[in-house]
Amino acid sequence: MLCKKASKKGNSQFTIRLKVWIENQEGELVLGTGRVVMLEAIERCGSINRAARELNMSYRALWGRLVETEERLGQKLLVRCHGGDKGGGSQLTPRACQLVRQFREFQSRLQSDAKEIFQSSDLHLLKMKSD
Repeated sequence: MLCKKASKKGNSQFTIRLKVWIENQEGELVLGTGRVVMLEAIERCGSINRAARELNMSYRALWGRLVETEERLGQKLLVRCHGGDKGGGSQLTPRACQLVRQFREFQSRLQSDAKEIFQSSDLHLLKMKSD
């Protein structure tokens, strides 16, 4: 018999991982992990500039991605305060906070379901290459 059923004993040496993102009808990225990380950093740092520095991105790159996402959603994601004694600042709109929360929950559920499916399959029994 060439194809024996493998035993499901022992611990897996592999873990399933997923990447998930949302595209519009044109196939353009609307929301994904990277965009969510940017929004979380803006909320945490209180400004686009500080968030960009924290993420080792240029202000222009972060700003460009943010504008693309807002345009593709047709919604503003930030409330921006310009200038002032302490400089400007930004915070997420309530809708942006909701999107971040829902995306993270969706991502977590998908990862949990994928782990369960992976563990119930024989794929988790793959052996690591030994040298």
